[in-house]
Amino acid sequence: MAIALMPGSRLPAHCTSMGRVLLAELPEEQSRALLKRHPPKARTPRTVTDLAELLARIAEARSRGHAVIDQEVELGSARSRCRCVRRGGRWSRR
Repeated sequence: MAIALMPGSRLPAHCTSMGRVLLAELPEEQSRALLKRHPPKARTPRTVTDLAELLARIAEARSRGHAVIDQEVELGSARSRCRCVRRGGRWSRR
């Protein structure tokens, strides 16, 4: 990736695998409210910004336990995946 991230750097939750996993941990209505309050902006032409599509992908991450992002943060970047496991009703990184 060409993005230079330093400690404390921030990327939008809607277009990162970790962000989507965190959104998936929230109740659906809370995820929806956050995305309505902070409308997703495109970082690349591949960034999902449609609320219904984004909520569907978050639901998929909730169901599968991981999120897949393909060039939504930066064009040309490899697919990024965040694998998570449910332990005691909470998501945790494996």
